[in-house]
Amino acid sequence: MFCKNLIVGSGPAGIAVSYSLLEQTESVTLVEAALDSSNSHPNSFQGFSDKLSLTAGLSRSRSRSLGGTSNLWGGGCCELDEEDFYMRSWIPNSGWPFKKAELLAHYDTIYNLLGLSPQTNRNPAAIGHSELPGLELVVLQYTPHKLLKDYISKFQSSYSANFSLLKGFTLVDISLSDDQKRVVGANFINHRKKYISIECENLVLCLGCIESTRILLNSFD
Repeated sequence: MFCKNLIVGSGPAGIAVSYSLLEQTESVTLVEAALDSSNSHPNSFQGFSDKLSLTAGLSRSRSRSLGGTSNLWGGGCCELDEEDFYMRSWIPNSGWPFKKAELLAHYDTIYNLLGLSPQTNRNPAAIGHSELPGLELVVLQYTPHKLLKDYISKFQSSYSANFSLLKGFTLVDISLSDDQKRVVGANFINHRKKYISIECENLVLCLGCIESTRILLNSFD
């Protein structure tokens, strides 16, 4: 099986990347481990301890479902501050290789994708929020419930010629070229132990911190 753009994970990142590519008339194959929109995927977090010092365990704070963990939270959104990009001399490897100004155009795209208002975050006083002396006012906006999952239905109806959705397959590892310098595909398994390999030109991992780390450690020596 071959596809041009292989996106793994249908959470906020996977949906945003898929939407951007489809808007550019690119073809997209989106792979999601869940079989449906619920968090009932067999062995969803097999191999991970749920007895961590967390307010909520993995089964309550992570969701393998269409729309990903966004189904469990509204997605509180606010912009990063300029100082968030600065290097801190007391923190190794801190700082970003670009400034906030380079993100502004992308912010506008995401506001549109999430159905939010940029003015609510950037100018809270204009919508009736009063600033307090010496304090910075930060406004969190929340995405409409399950908005992100609804995008998948939009992809299937509006971009059917360029979009395919593969459900029920979990990423096992990444395939590299013979010289080990290029990603050329990925390997998946479903809960019935059926393996499939997908070759691709571009692979984008949108799995969240836990799964992405597992895949990278499992794929490279």
